[in-house]
Amino acid sequence: MKKYRLPALMTIASICLCANAFAQAPVISSYSANGCTYTVGVSKTTCSMGPGTKIVIRGTNFGTAGGIVNTCDCPQIIVPVGGWTSTRIVGYVYAVFPSPTSGSAGIQVETLGGAWSSAVPYKALAAHITKLTTDNCTYIPGVSTHQCVITPGTQFTIYGSYFGSGEGQGAQVTMCDCNNPTIQSWNPGWTNNPKPTDNVITATAVEAVCGNSIVVYAEGGGALPSNPIPYTTCQ
Repeated sequence: MKKYRLPALMTIASICLCANAFAQAPVISSYSANGCTYTVGVSKTTCSMGPGTKIVIRGTNFGTAGGIVNTCDCPQIIVPVGGWTSTRIVGYVYAVFPSPTSGSAGIQVETLGGAWSSAVPYKALAAHITKLTTDNCTYIPGVSTHQCVITPGTQFTIYGSYFGSGEGQGAQVTMCDCNNPTIQSWNPGWTNNPKPTDNVITATAVEAVCGNSIVVYAEGGGALPSNPIPYTTCQ
């Protein structure tokens, strides 16, 4: 798993036993993401988020100097912080690490002193493809009636949401039960300007099998597959 050790970052993790028992533990009271607010002890349903989602976390004992990313050996999300006070943290989701079956995961805050909050649940969002293009074809799910022709050596571009940076474990594009396509670019500049939509991947097919589909997996252990986009190898 890729290790992140950067100042002014926070880690959001599902389960991690790295807390410092001697530090004052932070407490999450609520968080907001994608137009939804989850309040601990009140809300019945969790909010959904994916890579690039802006998140605001409220609570107490977050500290004033910002947290430090501590990857541990466990699932996690990393958020570049846009603001950190003792009661409020603002940032962008770097990656989601959901359960492969339920898509659920948990948010935790670690202070600069090494204390961890309890986990607060959220729903992880899979990558979503909105368009596929080649030199002479555009395929839009739910709209197009003809599939694009993709054979070995064909370069194609995928557009959509929640693709993330493509730099971490599990980030891949699949086309069949064969060699994955070669990635030319995956959301260039996303790390410095994370955003949930207008994501772009450019790749070249290594192998192609008629009757299969292109699927995007954003980075993260147990990442969920995107919606499948069918293609054909028939000219």
